[in-house]
Amino acid sequence: MAADDQFGIPFTVRVSPHLDQAREHHIAWLREHSLLTSTAQVQRYLTYRMSEAVACCYPDAGGADLAVATDFTGWARLFDDMLDAPGVNSVRTAEEARNRLLALSSKAPTVSGVSPCTPIETSFADMWSRVTEGMSPSWQQRFTRILDRFLAACCTETRNRQQHTQLTAEQYRTLRRDSVWCEGFFALIERTNRLEVPAQLFSTSQFTVVQNAGSDLVALLNDLYSFKVEESKGDCHNMVLITEKERGCSRDEAIAHVRQDIKDLTRQFLDGEGHLPALYRSLGLNAHQRLAAERYVEGMRNFVATTRDWSATSDRYSTEPGQ
Repeated sequence: MAADDQFGIPFTVRVSPHLDQAREHHIAWLREHSLLTSTAQVQRYLTYRMSEAVACCYPDAGGADLAVATDFTGWARLFDDMLDAPGVNSVRTAEEARNRLLALSSKAPTVSGVSPCTPIETSFADMWSRVTEGMSPSWQQRFTRILDRFLAACCTETRNRQQHTQLTAEQYRTLRRDSVWCEGFFALIERTNRLEVPAQLFSTSQFTVVQNAGSDLVALLNDLYSFKVEESKGDCHNMVLITEKERGCSRDEAIAHVRQDIKDLTRQFLDGEGHLPALYRSLGLNAHQRLAAERYVEGMRNFVATTRDWSATSDRYSTEPGQ
């Protein structure tokens, strides 16, 4: 993935040496859980370059940890596709999925009478147990809250599509922070590094500013490349399309506005990052805690850079037939 500085994002990309093994494992895992059931589906999925993206997001992950991250990311994308599939896009389907997946995320899902019975559910149960393995109870609780917000956002987006709701840019930005699930992917930075960010950091405005900027950058970069897909489906959830309608401007002007937002967010991220060392000192973080925080911020950089480059090369956003 070649870096592209057209957005003013000065972050570079590195690739995990475990990419090939992770890709091989991931395809086998998807087939084992019947998420991909034919050779044609496998070939099409490979054009999305999901394994390549994950190997760049978590370049320092060990082989087993990269496999977990790849399965998590692939599952999230296929779950999103399931909710958006013709004949499935209903609020009831989304709400049932939310309730069942939250029950399955419990340490004892059978207590609620829920056991995995669909490919999405069986793969989720397997993936969830592997993601949370070895992480502290507080991390697992935070991760579950992030999952709940993601699933709630999926339900809201489904309802918006059904009711043809037109969001404002601010409403969409707030919803998108949960639906893009960046906090979940950022939490995998901790999981793949076997480090946990001190909980108090997430309650500070300084750290939240950087995390939100990272999440917003990923969302806007994604929207810039996917708006034709959303438009072809009549989907209202894309900042380019929302900006065009809200401002009454041309498509090119809307794209230029989103590009400028990306540049502004990059500056916000970098400025906020510059204030973090003082925050760490003020909170009295020890060397291990500071290392966890620094790895987390570095991981957000990796995720933004990967989204910038992967979005331009993946066929996931193609509107061509069969893609």
